[in-house]
Amino acid sequence: METKQVVYIFCTLVLALCVHLVLKILKPKEKIDTTVFEDVLDDQGWAAEDEGKEGAAAVTSSSSSSSRGGIDIDGTSTLTTTTPTAASSSLAAGASTTATPASPTTTKKPFQKRTDDGPYEIGDRVILKGLLSATELNGRHGCVADVWNKKTERYPIALDLTTTTSPASTATANAKPPKPLSVKICNMEREPPIPVEIETRRVDVVNNGCLPEVEGRVFSFIFNSFRGSVSGALKGEKDGAKLAAFGWTFWNHQPGGGGDAKQQEGKGGKGIYPSLKEFLFQMDPAKVEELEKQLNPESPKGSYEKVKQALDSPLAVASWNVRIHGEFWIVAMGPQGTLVVPVHNPNKQVYCVLGIKVPLGAQVMGKMPRPPKFELTLVPWYGRLVHDPLLMTTTGSNQIEVASPQLAKELVDTVQLAAAEGRVVSRLAQLEVPGGSKEGLPYKPNMRGGGGVLMSGSNSSNSSNINRPPGATNQPPPDFSKMEPATQEERILIDNLADFDVFPPGPDGKQTPMGIWNFIRQGETEQDNPKRLAFVLAANGSKITDYATECLAPTPVELLKVMLSVVTKLQKRPAVIGIDDPKCCLRLQFLTQGMKNVRVLQINVTRKKGPAPSTSSGTGTLGTAGPAAAQK
Repeated sequence: METKQVVYIFCTLVLALCVHLVLKILKPKEKIDTTVFEDVLDDQGWAAEDEGKEGAAAVTSSSSSSSRGGIDIDGTSTLTTTTPTAASSSLAAGASTTATPASPTTTKKPFQKRTDDGPYEIGDRVILKGLLSATELNGRHGCVADVWNKKTERYPIALDLTTTTSPASTATANAKPPKPLSVKICNMEREPPIPVEIETRRVDVVNNGCLPEVEGRVFSFIFNSFRGSVSGALKGEKDGAKLAAFGWTFWNHQPGGGGDAKQQEGKGGKGIYPSLKEFLFQMDPAKVEELEKQLNPESPKGSYEKVKQALDSPLAVASWNVRIHGEFWIVAMGPQGTLVVPVHNPNKQVYCVLGIKVPLGAQVMGKMPRPPKFELTLVPWYGRLVHDPLLMTTTGSNQIEVASPQLAKELVDTVQLAAAEGRVVSRLAQLEVPGGSKEGLPYKPNMRGGGGVLMSGSNSSNSSNINRPPGATNQPPPDFSKMEPATQEERILIDNLADFDVFPPGPDGKQTPMGIWNFIRQGETEQDNPKRLAFVLAANGSKITDYATECLAPTPVELLKVMLSVVTKLQKRPAVIGIDDPKCCLRLQFLTQGMKNVRVLQINVTRKKGPAPSTSSGTGTLGTAGPAAAQK
């Protein structure tokens, strides 16, 4: 009996072991993520939503400010400095990554430096010379960006200073995107080496891409003084975008005499920089003592001298006329700084940027699923590039654009290849090499519709390529501080509309009647509009289409759907949109902030009793010159 029990128990154990082995064999293997984000970016489920889309999508960010003044990260932010999942391998001149190494099955081959039979190598520093068709590029510094073209005997060149803002977001919205620059060997010469005495003055990097503590405080103090000086010149203006536009445009000279900034030079008084320098050099001794304690509590004596030295130094503030401004994708972090890529980047340039107290990447990448887009100004600081503490979104008050999965992959490849080939720009060498150029590029602020920037002290509008209808020129800027984030349906409609081009202007440069659409209800009450009819009218009063709304007041989704149905047939969208409902108008102004070449305006309509407006007798349309035209 005992023998039978032992055999029974043994058989049971053997059977259980067999079942366990069978289940283990049949268990599906865990899928290995082979996407490009394994070591660089955490996709967080966005790939399925945006698969196949190129460009960018707007997402809500709680870190955005309530106005387009931007996000101030002058060192007072409490965000953690934990390196996000965007830490890239071998970035920023051989920086090591802090991400977990990928398994052998998913590890990508390292990027190899491309070579050719030409006299230069990719990454070689050069200066352009002797150009006849583009004389404005003579003296500009850059690097060889690609292999030599034997047929044309030209090298693609990536310039250090380049226009990084998309033409559609500037006053030159009709300009064509710049083509990749290729230069013959006879029009380039090798950049001289940086002298040892200059190299020894290069500032150190700490905390994965930050200035040393005292340097950061000096930098912040000068920037805060700069911003305060501009605010005083503009009678207390607080909007960060306006302060930046005015301050950088008139950095060396005060406006006066008409013409553009270059033509005004010497015709006005002292610019922002001379005034700032004079003010800070003449500080009261009592204030100097207090300032030094703030700049360096442990060893305050001599801190004020650091401020004066920076103001005077051609390696720092004295050369802030040489700067890089525009829209950038924030792609990766490394020990030497944050890697950013210009949005408009024909030669695939990459910049390494230092933060002040917290790395730029740690500030803006931590909660983003893919590389976010920001408007940045990069200035020289003793052999490094440091960003203006004021960051500005590219779409509006509380939305940040992020790259699509496909674009994110391309950005990551761009950064990794530039790092492998030694093309990452971490300094403006033109300020450091013998005989280097001391000239910068003009500041070009973004000019967007909806919540765009109006540059104080100029006649520029935030959409200067779109003529504004009579009676609608002085509407106050919209307030989006209480606006809810865009819904998925709203985002899809806006994205689809943005794919179409606007109606081109006429020969005189002004919008044609079909370029201005007015959304007008037949009435605002049940008695006047029992069927809740509404009409889309062109600027000359002709009817484009009609539709019915669910309620008396139209919803933004209703208007967007009607607009998209007509735009799909015409293959063009309007440049100016007039809406007679204030609430709906404000919402559409918010939603269209990132859309190029569009303006949404509120119109007041004087309605006549009788038939619905369907001909030129209709009143209240944008573009009409009658007394019932759009009003403030």
